[in-house]
Amino acid sequence: LGARGVSLLYASGDGGVSGNQASSNFRTEFVSVFPTSCPYFVLLPLTSSDVTTVGATTEQPTEIGASFSGGGSSNCFAQSAYQSAAIASYLSALGSNSSGLLNATGRAYPDVSAYGTRYDIKSSAVSLIVSGTSCSTSTPTFAVIVTLLNDQLLSAGKSILGFLNPRLCSTAAGMGVLNDVVGENNLACSGGTTGFYAAQGWDPVTGLGTPNFAILASAAGL
Repeated sequence: LGARGVSLLYASGDGGVSGNQASSNFRTEFVSVFPTSCPYFVLLPLTSSDVTTVGATTEQPTEIGASFSGGGSSNCFAQSAYQSAAIASYLSALGSNSSGLLNATGRAYPDVSAYGTRYDIKSSAVSLIVSGTSCSTSTPTFAVIVTLLNDQLLSAGKSILGFLNPRLCSTAAGMGVLNDVVGENNLACSGGTTGFYAAQGWDPVTGLGTPNFAILASAAGL
């Protein structure tokens, strides 16, 4: 699917570093979430695609990481080569904080993020205000931006974006195609255990940051 130009996005989860654990379950270790911690996602029948995992931010006009934004690294799936430099930089800054709780060689997530709090939605006839990384919040928001970029690329007779992560990792720092988010950490739902902090560059709360449409379009050749 990636080779055919399909961009597949998946939410990082809303449990902070507790993964999908219920808030009543006390955890002494951080928990990665499947399939968002997997470098690829299998779709039936027997097709697969590389995944871009999306975390969440909050506050305006200066965004910070949302405390519920899922993030961490897998103990099952290996780190992709395109991630290594960004993750090494974060681990260097992390030092002994949360030592042993971020697998230095595992697939780390999220890759990116988008604003994920207080969205107005309509469920049947009921108006609701919701927050999260899925449903009507950060992941669909990032997906819409990718769709708009692909629409402009097709209109210009160019190839669509396809798998996003390698390009984002290689251009995020140099071109500033994403808004780097710092501040706040993704607490564990159980007991409010301190999670990871959103820091300069990639971090396991907001990934590489939130989208800047104009600069993303320029980087895509529009």
